[in-house]
Amino acid sequence: MQPSAWMALGGLVLGLAGFGRLRLLGHSTSEGPDSRPGAGGPFPVDTGRRVRIIVPARNEASNLPGLLSDLRGEVSHRVTVTVVDDHSTDRTREVVALFDFVDLVSAPPLPPGWTGKSWACHVGSAGAGTGDVLIFLDADVRVSPDALDDLLRERSRRGGLVSVQPRHEAVRPVERLSALFNVVAVIGIGAGWPDPGGLFGPVLCVSAAEYRSIGGHSAVRGEVIEDVALGRHAVASGLPVTVFGGGDRFAFRMYPDGLGQLVEGWTKNFASGARSARWRATACVCALIMALCSIGGQLAAAALGSGSWSISAVAVLSAAAVGTLGSMFRRVGNFGPGTALAFPLLVAFFVVVFGRSVYRTAIRRDVSWRGRSIPIGGALK
Repeated sequence: MQPSAWMALGGLVLGLAGFGRLRLLGHSTSEGPDSRPGAGGPFPVDTGRRVRIIVPARNEASNLPGLLSDLRGEVSHRVTVTVVDDHSTDRTREVVALFDFVDLVSAPPLPPGWTGKSWACHVGSAGAGTGDVLIFLDADVRVSPDALDDLLRERSRRGGLVSVQPRHEAVRPVERLSALFNVVAVIGIGAGWPDPGGLFGPVLCVSAAEYRSIGGHSAVRGEVIEDVALGRHAVASGLPVTVFGGGDRFAFRMYPDGLGQLVEGWTKNFASGARSARWRATACVCALIMALCSIGGQLAAAALGSGSWSISAVAVLSAAAVGTLGSMFRRVGNFGPGTALAFPLLVAFFVVVFGRSVYRTAIRRDVSWRGRSIPIGGALK
């Protein structure tokens, strides 16, 4: 094969190495309960503490019924559910009122220098006892009957912050355009490695005492991607951070409203995330994307009867790209084998959206989400 073809193959290998071995929640708990005194056991006995589930919600009327229905059976004298309404303009409050076990809290006006989600999480955590355990859940998350058991057991065993990236349930074909973004997010924070450089925000479990010891969401109040920043801050403070994939325990449908919402969401996250990634993760992501661009370009050139690689090299590396991506896609969502076959389209879309994200964050210095303009490094408008 030509040297550039070997470089592309090396890029696939580096991408796979950067992805690492993403552990799935529930699959890694087979090692048994923690042997420490007072630890282990079924939810919520594994902690022996009160558990406060906090759901920040801004215009989440369509998502909340699913999550709150999942949580109904978990409520007890030691488990409470609080939804923090972040100045919603839809029927969020009316929907929450249908669930009588939920405490609805209205977030006060947004202080200068805060992003909306960090403020809502901060408000929801107020008043929690130092012995409590906090679980932060995004409104679009779906929770299986065993999920909270496993989450609390892992927190009891490992301490610190335990976070989960839910399994991405793509329903419509356009939602499969998120597949490569999910993979890059895993590589970017080192989720498949023992020492992640951040965490995922949709599912986060931490004791109230440890949460406050690092300043909670107040410490990352102005960050656009507060979850990565909070994980990085926890690592710098000496707290352990553990990341899992959702597997069959936690799932979500990220962008059900179509292409516009999908582009807006990934635009908000990706350039800021790239700036905070470790050099190792950045190198692996760059190697993977460059390899996919190279292979996709040669595949298109071969179809037109040109190109600098031999047909056999194009065929072998295209198959390698499909196999590499397919193995990673299976860990992060239900994207299916056909999604990996469309890798030239996925990488082209990724490059366009990432370029848009760089423009919005580095030049315009603001991004948008759910009707809010978010200045980079400043308060919400």
